Amino acid sequence: MIALAALAVLVPATLGAQVKLSTKKVRISDFSSRTTKVVLCGNDMEDSCLKAEVTARWRISPFEFCSVNEFNALKQDPQTYFLMMERPVGGKFDGLVTLSLFKGGNSSAEDQGKRPLNILSIPVCSALYPNGREMVYLSAFLDIMQDFVGKALQSDRDAYSGLDVYRNELRKAGGKKIYFAQEDLAPDTQVRTSGGDMLVLDSDSVDGAFHSGHYDTLVSVMVAPSEPKKGSWSHQMLIDTESHELLYYSHHRISERRGAGFTNKDIKKISSSIKKKRK
Repeated sequence: MIALAALAVLVPATLGAQVKLSTKKVRISDFSSRTTKVVLCGNDMEDSCLKAEVTARWRISPFEFCSVNEFNALKQDPQTYFLMMERPVGGKFDGLVTLSLFKGGNSSAEDQGKRPLNILSIPVCSALYPNGREMVYLSAFLDIMQDFVGKALQSDRDAYSGLDVYRNELRKAGGKKIYFAQEDLAPDTQVRTSGGDMLVLDSDSVDGAFHSGHYDTLVSVMVAPSEPKKGSWSHQMLIDTESHELLYYSHHRISERRGAGFTNKDIKKISSSIKKKRK
């Protein structure tokens, strides 16, 4: 009876330990002590920009650059982290380029802790016809990535939420202005600009405000496939020009009724958040 009682206590404790060890938060707990391999894909312009921005901004782990061949040799190592531009096939990032951070592994490994683990993917641009804005905002994407890792190391809930953890952080926006690029709005979207809180500008003006770190300003970034097909997704972001914080994120399926870009639903939610903050 004593042995059975001891076993009854031991088994749940053992199972609990196994569950704990499989969580995302625990699996990335060694992140800051591991060297992140930054994969250069062979595109001169993309690689040059990535190298410059990572060198200037990456602060949460040691890092070193590697080639695609080196990545292929190491990608099944469950102890190695990778940061790279990817072109996912399928899912909500299909047709896009993403900035992705993940841990290596073998997808067929029996031990869950030895399988690949995606930490976060941030949509950057269309895979087919990028418009060049992705290079302007790469510094912000890297800062958002690092902010997310900090959240994921503290909370499994945040770790599994991905970009949705930023669905509405506009409580931090204070009295800041929001600049929307005209091309970031869905075709039927209306933005009330009379109050001066939200302005619709051309993309060059919006990008310029970001590049100069315009005071007390959020700017829009929209990422969607150049040629969306059934099931394609559109991703919308508002980024603080000074802190590079992601203060709003949404995504929706593109359809005949709902085009790519910020929708009226987005604008209503953003406007409502701003008014609440003002009160």
